[in-house]
Amino acid sequence: MKGPGNRRGYTIVEVLVAMGIFLVLMVPLAWTAIQSAQGKARARRIDDAVALSREDWGIVRKSAKSAIRDTSYPRVLGASSYRIDRTVDTARPPADSTTSGLSGPTRARPWTAVRTCVVPLARVAGSDTSRCYVWRVPSVGIQP
Repeated sequence: MKGPGNRRGYTIVEVLVAMGIFLVLMVPLAWTAIQSAQGKARARRIDDAVALSREDWGIVRKSAKSAIRDTSYPRVLGASSYRIDRTVDTARPPADSTTSGLSGPTRARPWTAVRTCVVPLARVAGSDTSRCYVWRVPSVGIQP
């Protein structure tokens, strides 16, 4: 007859097997959760960089062509700090140059290239959120 002090519990082997099954199930789940969080953070940084670049392009579009200059300025968006670098390429190719292997005179470009780069000030491990875009500002106005 079994008395109140004669209870059976789990053996150490049963406990170890249960923990092994638990770990086999939990490790991939934890890895997935971590990767998801990192991907979400990276996507947010990329979205911020694109938004800042588009904002700078809006500034360039509203400016007179003669007022567009090379510039660099800091910008904070959310909890991240960025540096916006704008480079203006107003150079025209020489009239006697060749382009793409074609001989003959090359016409001047009817636009000015504006390159906007958004660079994070605090680097995050594995981050590649530096984004550069080239916009074209027409040199010729609308003619009637």
